[in-house]
Amino acid sequence: MPRRRPVSVGWIAQLTCEARGARPQAELTWWREGKEVEGTTETVLEDGNLTMSTYAFTPKAEDNGKSVMCKASHATLEMEPISDTITLNVHYAPQLRLALGTSNQHSSIKEGNDVYFECNIKSNPAVTEVTWYADNEQLATNISRGIYVNNQSLILQNVGRENRGMYQCRATNTEGEGESDVVKLDIQYSPVCRSPDTTITFSVVQGETVNITCDVESEPRPNAFQWTLNNTIRGTVDLKRRHPRTFHILHYVPRYLGDYGTIMCWGKNSAGVQRVPCISHIVPEGEVTTDLGVLAPSTDEEEGDGEGKGQQTGFVMSPAVGVLVGVVVALVVMALIIVIVMRVQSPPPTRRTYFEEEKFKYPSPIKKEPNDSLVDGNEKSPDIIPLPNDIEVYATTVAVEMCSTSPRLPKQSAEVYYTVESQTCV
Repeated sequence: MPRRRPVSVGWIAQLTCEARGARPQAELTWWREGKEVEGTTETVLEDGNLTMSTYAFTPKAEDNGKSVMCKASHATLEMEPISDTITLNVHYAPQLRLALGTSNQHSSIKEGNDVYFECNIKSNPAVTEVTWYADNEQLATNISRGIYVNNQSLILQNVGRENRGMYQCRATNTEGEGESDVVKLDIQYSPVCRSPDTTITFSVVQGETVNITCDVESEPRPNAFQWTLNNTIRGTVDLKRRHPRTFHILHYVPRYLGDYGTIMCWGKNSAGVQRVPCISHIVPEGEVTTDLGVLAPSTDEEEGDGEGKGQQTGFVMSPAVGVLVGVVVALVVMALIIVIVMRVQSPPPTRRTYFEEEKFKYPSPIKKEPNDSLVDGNEKSPDIIPLPNDIEVYATTVAVEMCSTSPRLPKQSAEVYYTVESQTCV
């Protein structure tokens, strides 16, 4: 074959070596990497002036760049053998090996870390394209997700649970496509609820045992759990010592009304403490479930502290309770306003005092003239009675206090002397 002609992996390659002008004929041998090759074919032309030898083989990728030598010697002549050498140019599809960057330890990658992948490629000829895959889905640079594809490297920034999976790189050249082995990316993360949007409600009779599971997922598995009861009666209660537990299952027995409410659980592992708790509601049997005000504890714990130290508690009122309280407050305010308006608009009451032992005397007998009268006949007043003629009238009154909103009695005659004092009731 021509010296510069490449050979491809999997195809049979044939090399020919010729020796001319030797008498007797030359002896031809083939050598690879200093070792003589067997299984060659030798041909001598009729005139004996040309000897030909053929070496056929199937090249491998690792044969690329290696040399093959044909050596000619003469058995009867004491002379140095002559030789010719050819360097193999073997073409093959890319060979890839995927590895994590030197800064990453595969067994200790946690949430928030940056991960570097390197795709090591051997190829002849050079590759024309490199692609990256996660769980058989091709990746592309996505800055918002922290994914950066740069030819033979892949960078994942601030990794989370969503970055877990099987990673692979692939490359292409004129001989075909090659792919790396699959590398599983495990990311350690603190526990999270397996169904974060699901809240379970248990209807329980007092004294009955209910088994509550803290259903979480994490990497690695949790090594501890924390349980609390929250309600508006007792606030936050740590259930660590009061109720027995079987690792992630709480055997809870409500004995009093204050034992009902919301139970929360947090898991803990080497990656940290669960941030958002799993929630279960415990209500008396037969009672309609309502959203009650719950004291929601904070989970600002130091990493590795599963005792719940440093918790802060704040009151969180449910929407139903908030609406009810708002209506009651509005009604009370309206009632107060109505009472105040009525008191302001009503006139002040008056007090009448008739003084005791006060004597009223007419200076002369009252005589009735034909056209004169103490009382108008048309006036229908039951309080004033006409006096008879030619008598003296002595009036003695008993002190009486009366609170009334009625107007004062008018004087009936200028000749009648008495005192009326008006006073406002206290």
